[in-house]
Amino acid sequence: MFMRATVFAILLLVPMAAAVHSASGAEPVGIVFDLTGPAEPALQRFAELSDGGSYKLGPSTRLTFVHYRTCRVVSVVGGTVRLDQARYNIIGGRIESDQLQPCPQHYVVAPTGAPAGTTGALLLRSGGNDATITSARPDLILTGARADAFSTVEIRRDDVAVALFPLGGRRFVWPRNQEWLAAGEGYRLILSRPTGAHVEIPFTVVESPRSAEPDRLLIVHVD
Repeated sequence: MFMRATVFAILLLVPMAAAVHSASGAEPVGIVFDLTGPAEPALQRFAELSDGGSYKLGPSTRLTFVHYRTCRVVSVVGGTVRLDQARYNIIGGRIESDQLQPCPQHYVVAPTGAPAGTTGALLLRSGGNDATITSARPDLILTGARADAFSTVEIRRDDVAVALFPLGGRRFVWPRNQEWLAAGEGYRLILSRPTGAHVEIPFTVVESPRSAEPDRLLIVHVD
């Protein structure tokens, strides 16, 4: 079941001439947030969904997905889910929830052939906005072919380490007992592998009301 509303921000980053695609060769239009039960073709949690993709769910399969263009978070049981850049359709299934969320930003880091220990090349690709923005409590999901290769998350400000956490999977949620990051300040998010290779993502923190409002989710696609 989709955990309580999460505010998304989507920004895609890759080398200038490259296009980032899902495993099927089509550009991603959404992401699986949660899945219980079988689907055809097979899906897994935090896998991105293809443009023109059609996914048949088992009768009791519950799928929660985010559709990037419409900024909708949808939970459906059974039926068939079809998606493209502009829309999604649920055929024969039962929609449990369909919520509008503030539109995401999403980082995609494409393979560069760079040697271990260097920073991945990045490119802004969405919305005409050249700023990477997160909340004061970063919340991120890794997806893509190398999503399982990283072991730590580090936040740096003015080249000084602010926080360092182990990454025990594809999801990182800012610890509740950790001090919030400062709004309006620039930081760098560093994802590191055991080999020493890493990816750096500069970002700015937006003002976040200290209330029940959900935090921004940063999706990082790493091929």
